Amino acid sequence: MPLINLDELFAERHAVKYFEIVGQVVEQGLSSLATLRGIARAEADAKWNEYMEINSKAYRNRSQANLNYRDPLCRLAYLYMYAPAHANLIQLAFEQNPQLRNLVESKMSANGTVTVCVFGGGPGPELLGLAKWVEHGNFPNQVCFDFLLLDQVTEWLDTWQALQRHLESRFAQFFTSNRSLWPLIYSKGFCDIDVTDLSRFGNLGTVFGQDLYIFSYVLSELFD
Repeated sequence: MPLINLDELFAERHAVKYFEIVGQVVEQGLSSLATLRGIARAEADAKWNEYMEINSKAYRNRSQANLNYRDPLCRLAYLYMYAPAHANLIQLAFEQNPQLRNLVESKMSANGTVTVCVFGGGPGPELLGLAKWVEHGNFPNQVCFDFLLLDQVTEWLDTWQALQRHLESRFAQFFTSNRSLWPLIYSKGFCDIDVTDLSRFGNLGTVFGQDLYIFSYVLSELFD
């Protein structure tokens, strides 16, 4: 009978779980929206399911630019359908590239933080993916990310913050409420911008000179 590595078992059991966190955000969001709109929870669920069908058809027809991200039910549907997969891609990309770990460690040693510019980063999978990567990575010291999110849908900030709250609640549960004991901390700034409009970047000096730039799902949308 093979020996069980208890350290690995503990780490996996208490690691960031994408579907669990996203599920919590969706559940809370649906309940809150039903209350705010004065509708039954079943009606909110039905509209959410309808958006999942609409989003899926738009994905297959390559017409995602027409999705109604202004509606929080549409955002929750998108988050549930795609964020865990996108977060996993981010995690794998960083795990499979030792240069990225070296960069993060060197920037932390020199500056105490790592600046990260995310193109189309509203939904928040980069936050989840990097959180799990750091938690699995056994870094010698706490990692600090300073995110700059570029997205033309400002309402995504509400979704990002919901993910942040649930992620931080998980850290508090497993690493105590003392943030200095967490594997990572982070801050964020949000810029309302269409990343395909190059003329806008002439007025955004802080975008340039970041430590890391992440083009996740937005890259495939641009190519399509």
